[in-house]
Amino acid sequence: MTAPLFDRTTILAHLEELNTELVNLGDAKRAVVVIAERHQLSRQWLNDESKAFLPADFDDTRADVVTEHSHLIVRVPHADDVFVMKLNASRGEGDLADMVRLWPTCSFQSASEVVRRYATAYPREIDDPFLAIFIAEHVIARAEAS
Repeated sequence: MTAPLFDRTTILAHLEELNTELVNLGDAKRAVVVIAERHQLSRQWLNDESKAFLPADFDDTRADVVTEHSHLIVRVPHADDVFVMKLNASRGEGDLADMVRLWPTCSFQSASEVVRRYATAYPREIDDPFLAIFIAEHVIARAEAS
């Protein structure tokens, strides 16, 4: 979902409406537009833009099912997957703040463990000798301080 940020109740209500529209219309893109118009949202309120950052080793079975309806299942990727996706995207302060918030929910024990997972998740990326230092100083230290 894109801005504005919604609370969980609103998101689940919109997704339930989306399921109803999928049943009625049989067209996912049109159903998303119907919900957008109904609630004065951007037509991009639900999108797959993060798909470009999906790790090579992504395993959908690690994702949690948030809600399930007759025509719609919504899964949230494991925190580790989202963390490395944010690290790969690195679109500035927003992604950095997200990584700080995600850190306590991740299974990583160290910055070097993140770097190993990152190398597996994005094998075509060039090794960055400073990545572990960045993670330790800018993510882990901030997460532990908050």
